Amino acid sequence: MAGDSAGGGIVMALVLRLRAAGEELPGSIGLISPWLDLDLGSPLLRANAATDAMLDPAWLPDTAARYRGAADSPELRPLEADLAGLPPVHVVAGTEEILLGDSDALVARIRDAGGAVDHLRTAGMWHAYPVFAGMLREADEAVAALGAAIRRDCGGGRNPRVAVVGAGFGGIGLGMTLRAAGWTDPGELTILDRADDVGGVWRANTYPGAACDVPSHLYSFSGAPGSEWTRRFSPQADILAYLKRLTREHGLTEHLRLGTEVTEARWDEARSVWRLAPAGDDPIEADVLVPACGQLSRPARPAIPGLDRFAGSVFHSAEWDHGVELDGKRVAVIGTGASAIQFVPAIVDRVAALTVFQRSAPHVIPKPDRAYGAPRPGNRACARAFWSAFFEMGALGLTSVRAAALPFRLASAALRRGQVRDPALRARLTPDHPIGCKRILISSDYYPALARPHADVVTEPIARVTATGVRTADGAEHPADVIILGTGFAATDFLAR
Repeated sequence: MAGDSAGGGIVMALVLRLRAAGEELPGSIGLISPWLDLDLGSPLLRANAATDAMLDPAWLPDTAARYRGAADSPELRPLEADLAGLPPVHVVAGTEEILLGDSDALVARIRDAGGAVDHLRTAGMWHAYPVFAGMLREADEAVAALGAAIRRDCGGGRNPRVAVVGAGFGGIGLGMTLRAAGWTDPGELTILDRADDVGGVWRANTYPGAACDVPSHLYSFSGAPGSEWTRRFSPQADILAYLKRLTREHGLTEHLRLGTEVTEARWDEARSVWRLAPAGDDPIEADVLVPACGQLSRPARPAIPGLDRFAGSVFHSAEWDHGVELDGKRVAVIGTGASAIQFVPAIVDRVAALTVFQRSAPHVIPKPDRAYGAPRPGNRACARAFWSAFFEMGALGLTSVRAAALPFRLASAALRRGQVRDPALRARLTPDHPIGCKRILISSDYYPALARPHADVVTEPIARVTATGVRTADGAEHPADVIILGTGFAATDFLAR
């Protein structure tokens, strides 16, 4: 049984009435800022009146009279009752609230009676502050602690068994949260991944130039800021190191089952459990299933005729073949998405010829990247706040306030004018759709790479791949020694597998 504020008083009244009637008592009692003294005798009602952001003492006298009514039953005075023999009681209150005296008095009375009680008395917090869970760290911690205590009392010491499929940002983040909430037994939390290491998309994508296009301090958990960032826009190695560190520091290593691909998840209605079928392994049972597969886990390979008969090397950017030598080779790149605009500048000066096949030109805005020195916590918090506001403004421009997209459109056009001198090439690189219809890309070296003398951008549709190159719909043959597929992921098929 749990209740907050007046609800805390109702819980205590009900428990006392159940005990008086000889009924079974609950296994656990949770009280958040309980109102227990309807006579309003605590001196903290006045002492904390100026600091309680939620409750005004002037509201209470009339409310107490209405609640008590004519009966004034004895269970409405729990601070005067015999509190021996109660189930475990867990009290949460803030030091700045006007009802703090009620919590303090109850805890003292239960302890004097030899009962089991704990008191989370959080400094600087107001009445019923846990209602701000999701927005306030102290509220999150209070709800997690109260939940863990109630589960411990009522669940026979066992948490629900949770199976998480995927060990990228989603799986690691959920694992951190569950560990903090009491899921410390490896039998109660299992994180599975088909790969042999954690990291998800940041483990798999090792192509040259791989980096995040969201600033580092925003592309991290708010409660676990990164110290790995070497640049404003983190390279792949920094992000992978960040996730590996969190895995170690938050005790997730013992919960991992790597190299294990889940091929089926089926709900057993009769037993109320999930049955997971890992490939080549024994089934796993769980009370809760969390798919954290991610949308960027299945590379999309285009169905281009002849691709399987190409005489040279073919690989997807998410499965980069580091054994293929690109120096001095003729390289064909199919696709101009978020991965291509990173690896194209990284390889352009190594290859003899670079041909980029573009289906539609993306909007590209400048990338304000820079190297980082030693981390400074104050600067880190400010950077996160700034970039959060920046991207929220951008989201408005792409959804409801179209005028907010104007700066992005102007920045994209200015970048093309400044970096692409050839009018014909600039025309091919000019998008034919409004900004925001497709993902906006961030790069300051993509256009210069395409403007190199040995680079070419082809906009004719691909008809087929031959043994020696790529043939377009106009009949032109574009010779190549290596084909790199920058064709993205099967993002709408991530859970169906």
